Amino acid sequence: AKDISGLEIHIYGDGPDRSKILNYIEKKKINNVYIHGPFDYLNIGKIYSKTDVVWSVYPNTSNSNKKYVIPNKFFECLYFQTPGIFPRKTKIGDLIEQYDIGYTVDPYSISAIKKLLLYILNSSNINAKIYSLINSDISYLWDDDIKALGKLLEK
Repeated sequence: AKDISGLEIHIYGDGPDRSKILNYIEKKKINNVYIHGPFDYLNIGKIYSKTDVVWSVYPNTSNSNKKYVIPNKFFECLYFQTPGIFPRKTKIGDLIEQYDIGYTVDPYSISAIKKLLLYILNSSNINAKIYSLINSDISYLWDDDIKALGKLLEK
């Protein structure tokens, strides 16, 4: 992120690695990453109103159930009509690609992540993603998966 002109990264929330991230930012003299810390979820709309793209990428190893997770950020992106970046080769990544409502990336490839960030910064494609979100008829509900699971178990 440090060497991508025009890119700002804002991190909201807290976790066990917060001090590691702060130390890394300070040690590497990174000036375009901002740590906001814990926030009141009632302010989530304000955060999204200042956000161009949401990062929701997590490791998705083949032996991890994270390949099947639909994160809350997906539903927030739909609600606030903000494109997100999600891990490729996962259930959520497949949904993002199917409906063309965000971006997917290999979470293990720094070069792929950098290439995607540069693409987003240097193109007007984000407007198309927002248009897709606004006009999306996607309705992804837990109930849909439960029904499919029930049919599978009946066999």
